[in-house]
Amino acid sequence: MKRLYLSVFLTVLLGLYVSTLDILAQTCTQLSLPDNAIARLCKDDGRSPRDLDYAPDGKTLAALYSAHVVLWDIENKTQKLTIYDINGRTVRYSPDGKTFVSGDVVYDATTGEPQLLLLDGEGYRDYVDYSPNGKIIAGAGSKGIRFWNATTQPTTDSVPVDDTPIDVLPTDTPAVNTPIESPTSIPIATSATTVPYINGLSFSPDGKELAIPCGLGIWIYDTENRNEVALLTKQDRGHESGVFSIGYSPDGSTFASGAVGEIRLWDAVTKNISLQLLTSKYLVSV
Repeated sequence: MKRLYLSVFLTVLLGLYVSTLDILAQTCTQLSLPDNAIARLCKDDGRSPRDLDYAPDGKTLAALYSAHVVLWDIENKTQKLTIYDINGRTVRYSPDGKTFVSGDVVYDATTGEPQLLLLDGEGYRDYVDYSPNGKIIAGAGSKGIRFWNATTQPTTDSVPVDDTPIDVLPTDTPAVNTPIESPTSIPIATSATTVPYINGLSFSPDGKELAIPCGLGIWIYDTENRNEVALLTKQDRGHESGVFSIGYSPDGSTFASGAVGEIRLWDAVTKNISLQLLTSKYLVSV
């Protein structure tokens, strides 16, 4: 009889052990979270996101994977919506949270339907973001920088008065992976020059400047006059190598840049270095 009880006990114990291992092995289990982590969000295919952005209300997280965006419900830790055929490297919500942009398409943040196609030419859509007031979208890529109106514009062959583009390339055509009925936003400005290996972009809090981390250093662009303000290279006491990430302080008085092994803080007015922090890893924005 004792052997029977022992056998039953061991069987139950083994079952619990196997069950526990199974739970811990699940990709999306909330058990065994790392220290200070409060939740785990993961896809069934185990893929990692390339870029993330919170909705302004903090209730939804947009995660860009290889070619699609998943909108996560933060409270319930579930996927709300998946949008496929994404062609950019970043995803960004509009300041009012009604839309988000990725690649050369603006999407409805509730339905995921395309709302606006940004006339691109496949050279400016890699990194995109809204201006702080939400009226303009800036894009950066292999061809340089481009600006679009963030709201629906009529699709015509002409550019509205006072919105003359700068050196718009004649080969620019809409992307083919978005429904043809989507309204198109014609570029309002395009940079006349470019720099190699653009790695992102960041608006100043007042929206008057755009900082671009790139292979040469930091490219500062005036969004109002639409011209180059500065190109901070190693000759200007800048980074010795390419810059991977950049971001402005909330008051706009400084901006930080990250490169191999260091972070540098810059005075946003004088464009002089104010602080250098040494690190031991590559600094890449997410």
